[in-house]
Amino acid sequence: MPLVVLHTTGNCCVSPSAAPVRMAHVGPVRCPAATSWGTVWGAEGPTTTTTATTNIWCASAATCRRLCRWRPAAAQLCPRRLTAAASAAQRLQAAKPAAAGTNAGQQGSSNGGDTAREGWWESRGDARLLTQQLTAATSPEQLLQLLQQNEVCLDHIHISAAYTRAGKVCGRGAGAAAQQQASAAAAVAAAAAVGVAEQQASTIAAAEASAGGGEAVQQQLLSVLHKLAERLQQQCSAWGLANIIWSCSKLSSPATAQLLLPQFLQASRLQQATPQGVWLVLRAAATLKLQLGAAEVQQLLDRLVAVLPGAKPQDVSNTLWAVATMGQQVPPQQLQQLLDRLVAVLPDAKPWHQRMAYVVSDSLWAVATMQRQVSAQHLQQLLAAFGNCKQLAAAQPGHTAKLLWACAKLHYLPLQLLQSLQEHPNQLQLLLAAAKPHELVNMVWACGELGYAGELPEALLQRASLLQGGVTCGFTVPQLCSLCWSAAVLDLLQCVPQVLQLASAASQLLNTASSDPHICRILWWLHQVHLWLLDSQLPAPNQGLSCVLTQQQLEQCRASYDRMTLSTAHTQPFDRQKLVFDAVLQLPPGTWQPAGQPQSRQLTDDRAHLLDISAVTASRVQVAVEVVAPYDYVQPSNTLRGPTLFRHRALAARGYAVVRVPYWDWDALHSTEEQQKYLLTKLSNLQVRVDASVSSGVNEHCVFSCWGQLDSPSCWGHLDPA
Repeated sequence: MPLVVLHTTGNCCVSPSAAPVRMAHVGPVRCPAATSWGTVWGAEGPTTTTTATTNIWCASAATCRRLCRWRPAAAQLCPRRLTAAASAAQRLQAAKPAAAGTNAGQQGSSNGGDTAREGWWESRGDARLLTQQLTAATSPEQLLQLLQQNEVCLDHIHISAAYTRAGKVCGRGAGAAAQQQASAAAAVAAAAAVGVAEQQASTIAAAEASAGGGEAVQQQLLSVLHKLAERLQQQCSAWGLANIIWSCSKLSSPATAQLLLPQFLQASRLQQATPQGVWLVLRAAATLKLQLGAAEVQQLLDRLVAVLPGAKPQDVSNTLWAVATMGQQVPPQQLQQLLDRLVAVLPDAKPWHQRMAYVVSDSLWAVATMQRQVSAQHLQQLLAAFGNCKQLAAAQPGHTAKLLWACAKLHYLPLQLLQSLQEHPNQLQLLLAAAKPHELVNMVWACGELGYAGELPEALLQRASLLQGGVTCGFTVPQLCSLCWSAAVLDLLQCVPQVLQLASAASQLLNTASSDPHICRILWWLHQVHLWLLDSQLPAPNQGLSCVLTQQQLEQCRASYDRMTLSTAHTQPFDRQKLVFDAVLQLPPGTWQPAGQPQSRQLTDDRAHLLDISAVTASRVQVAVEVVAPYDYVQPSNTLRGPTLFRHRALAARGYAVVRVPYWDWDALHSTEEQQKYLLTKLSNLQVRVDASVSSGVNEHCVFSCWGQLDSPSCWGHLDPA
């Protein structure tokens, strides 16, 4: 009686068998050839000498349960285990129905029942072995054959494994079939061109038909899988349905997932769903773009919150990602509960650094996409988990880009993370080398929004310009314009050559973007870049973007810019702005020039920028009073955002002395007298600086550009809307 002992360590002890055997489970034992525990299977079949070579299944995960050859030694065989295996095989033989051995035709014609299932267990081994065979299939044909041969005894695990494997082999097979079909078609065309014999041409045509046959096999495989899933939907547990629905997303099979989704949402099954089962369904629905309404999403969220104490970090992050991807919302209270759970389990999570990186980045991306706010404490804890040196090294560029994008949307400056990237040149080089075009764009845009003009955005722009110079860069017109705009916002004058190169590439593709729904924003970006170059006092000749854009494109940019600026000018000022303007009007007579009385919401002379409040002081200084709202700052540093700094620099370049009125200063003033005293102090300090600059011969433009940089917060602000 041969004996097989399978171990999780891959150590196997077998007695040889030269013929196929039937396996009977004996139980867990300690292998005489190893120190670990394994599973013993008694094999009914002929006994041969111990010097023969036999085929065995290795149960080691490291060897992927591959079929290997092994020559056992006689000393490694355990007579006691052989006896136990023999007894098990005898019991198996005694349990056979009488008709099983005498009427093979009847057994083969059976489509179900205990007899068919028992025959399958005897001839095919256990369910795990079939799962291994399904996951090891290398072609749609092999997978289809396994499903058809074992159709009677398949369960939800097999269906899930088959769907997952089909998503891989069909994806590769479709591309190979298309390439083979194209090659065959080219061969037919070549044969017709040279006038080969009719028989040869028909042979080539047959090869072409064979190449296209793979597609028919794939369609047949999908049909079989759909029927099996339809048959098993009533029998599956919540976990089984979640696995199959998730596997459908791997195969891009929305029909089956949409069929099974109502079954999973039934109250009896949903009450059995685990946290992982919930996010599997949500993520599959988001990936396949299934019709999942707000009520169904809320059902799944309620279930996740109910079992939240058992949730892992990836359960929370995948759920948030899926809901945000579908354009749905997580209620604020439940979002707070999910984030509380996430930051609570992060310290105890296993050190899977790459997985931890995507957990943090996906969670913050989802919150920013849903336009929700995160507490400063939660942000700091999540960023600390991501910014760990080991995790930062393991993070992919997509994780870093997604995280920076989310921080920019949340108006939060991850200064420690940005500095870590700059302080570790090796990590920065790896990031630049592996980043895709859209990831570079997102990181540069985030730096621009946050007003972070360090070495990182400069390195990212240089890398983008190098990619743009390649054969296949992959940048779109919006991405090219976003890169240029970010450089302008950060005032990266050292990157002007890269900006001109990227703008030139955008100019060549601009006509193809005329149907883009964001074309107005694209042209608005380009015109801002053009104005920045003209204002930057570069060496002559400084023509802005006139050297890379055509005259027609420049006119289109200006027209789009004017439309957006005028639409902003016609909007009503917010309440704090009105209060500041009223206080400015009540300042003592003689504060302003008679012809330069305060005006609200006026455009500059070149109609390039909108002023909150403009006036001319008695000493003939043009003043732009800018009411700085909470959304103009980034936390926790309370520094100005990039677009706000860009706007103030542009006003200074047009001769305005920018006087900033931070919201926290103004909100602390409770009377008209306090407000007027505050404004007069601001104007008096301005005059002192102007007089000092005139006496020292400093250019007024430099003074006005620096004015306002000394405004520092007297208290921390909070991010409620102005």
